[in-house]
Amino acid sequence: MSTLLRPARVSRGLAMTSMGAPAPGAGGSPDRPDERRRSIMFADLPPAAAGGARVQASDASAATGSSPTRVLCVDDSPDICDLLSQMMRGQADLECVGSLGSAAGLVEEARLKRADVVVLDLTMAGADAMGAMRALVEALPACRVIAYSGHDDARTRETARAAGACELVSKHGEPWDILRAIRRARDGGVGERG
Repeated sequence: MSTLLRPARVSRGLAMTSMGAPAPGAGGSPDRPDERRRSIMFADLPPAAAGGARVQASDASAATGSSPTRVLCVDDSPDICDLLSQMMRGQADLECVGSLGSAAGLVEEARLKRADVVVLDLTMAGADAMGAMRALVEALPACRVIAYSGHDDARTRETARAAGACELVSKHGEPWDILRAIRRARDGGVGERG
């Protein structure tokens, strides 16, 4: 018997759910077993099971054997960084080259890791993420930045774009939105999804 998986909205994180105990923030009630769910992090899933299918590469890099897009994840939640890394692990055209827990040292780390794309949380303790984004775009103009945040209102989007983000992706969206945004950034596109 196969288990049907679906995304759950979880505060500051992404998870997949199946029937079982409630996922944090996913709702459900012990009195109503049909609403109970069990959280399964993407790390626990084989690559093809997460989301039902892999997101397909949109360029020739996977087919031609050229280098994968190098992605640096910056988020104060180690779980988010681990989850993003796991999601990319099953994608031939994407490689997570590292993660940072704050925006401090972002330019140096992006240069050291030769990042093509940086996924940057906008609300972290410590260094100012918007200021770090401005410095990164100035120092490494070929490196594309995707703002990744739970705040996705119009003002935040405008501020992120003004700081140099090519796109803002909402943490409240579908888990695979970030992979699509990374590919759009790599291909020079600017998306409006969030």
